[in-house]
Amino acid sequence: FHVAEEAFTPKVVLALIVKNGKFLLIRRRVKLLKLEWAFPGGVSHQGEDDEEAVIREAKEEVGLGVKVVRKLLERKHSDTFVQVAYFHCRPLKNQRPKIGEAYEIAAVEWALPNEVLGKFTSDVAPEIKKFILSH
Repeated sequence: FHVAEEAFTPKVVLALIVKNGKFLLIRRRVKLLKLEWAFPGGVSHQGEDDEEAVIREAKEEVGLGVKVVRKLLERKHSDTFVQVAYFHCRPLKNQRPKIGEAYEIAAVEWALPNEVLGKFTSDVAPEIKKFILSH
């Protein structure tokens, strides 16, 4: 009797990093479909859980160590059809964000909730919109 191993399906994890009522955003060098501004994040690697992936991605993309507060939502993105998990994160200590992957990221910026929603060109899930506006 042999149980087949579950196939690894990569998932996009996004860090909604909040500090002083602002969210950390990245601006892509090249738009992904119609996505230019985004939350830091990326694809999970085999063998890591979602929280490990979002912590690693925040470090790689914006140079910040973060603490995961909680998972906010997981959904199939309506524009990209990719499975996406959203995490509320806080930066550790007094760190300054920086561009960690310059080939991919043109800018890193703190934005107020209304600015976040104004910069996003893709569909924002209602639960995420509500979370953003609650800060």
